[in-house]
Amino acid sequence: MSNPTGKQNPVVLYIGSTMIILCLITIFTLSNKIDKTLFYFILSGVFAVGVSMLASVLSGRITYKNAKIKATGSFAILIILLLYSIYFYSHQNKTFDFTIYLLDKSKQLAIRDGMLQIRFRNAPREEKIDSHGSAYFRGISSDLQNDTVQVEILGETGWQFVNKSRTADLLLQGDHATLIVEPDNSRCCLSGTVINQYNRLVSGADLWVKSSKVSKSNNEGQFIIELPLDLQNENSFELFIRKGKYENRVIVNRIQNPTLRITED
Repeated sequence: MSNPTGKQNPVVLYIGSTMIILCLITIFTLSNKIDKTLFYFILSGVFAVGVSMLASVLSGRITYKNAKIKATGSFAILIILLLYSIYFYSHQNKTFDFTIYLLDKSKQLAIRDGMLQIRFRNAPREEKIDSHGSAYFRGISSDLQNDTVQVEILGETGWQFVNKSRTADLLLQGDHATLIVEPDNSRCCLSGTVINQYNRLVSGADLWVKSSKVSKSNNEGQFIIELPLDLQNENSFELFIRKGKYENRVIVNRIQNPTLRITED
């Protein structure tokens, strides 16, 4: 005489059901917090064991074409699920290569040296910009195809993207992309304001640094000095200022946007 299916082996039934439920809970709560490869294989293994345990309880209770499914069917289910999981993962875990070309507005090679960084979902990766003005990123996970990533030019290359920044967004579509760059003029100049001994704005004052052209302050006392190329990477300068018979010399820092004082009649 046989027992009802649920009482045939309640321990196996409960354990199998629990494992499947835990798999479902894990998918919705921990999928983004565990290493992808480890997560996938643990989840598929637990799920396969859980299903096979349920199958072992149900086997012998199910009739198909007048033949009962035997307990060995549960082992077959386990093997099939594990093999399918491995096959599915191997086909989902493909990678692709991506090349980024950096050209100027006339579509000529611009940057021939330096480093380019891509931030893949907050995971940065750097590659060297070669003599052809391109950076080659190998082995990118296929699930990043068609993602938008952030690209950054590293170091003092003298170039920036057309958005006036060293960073730009890029769509990872296909196997290559071209980004347009332009000269980085953010360090071309030194600016500030000139006031007199009474804290009034001074216009028409002459200002210069070593080997630069002379600049004049405007009606609001503001000035901009175009820096020679050999000074553009400097952060501090010896600046000369003259108005009429008075002259002053000060050390200024470009970050401070300095306010300069000179005596005025």
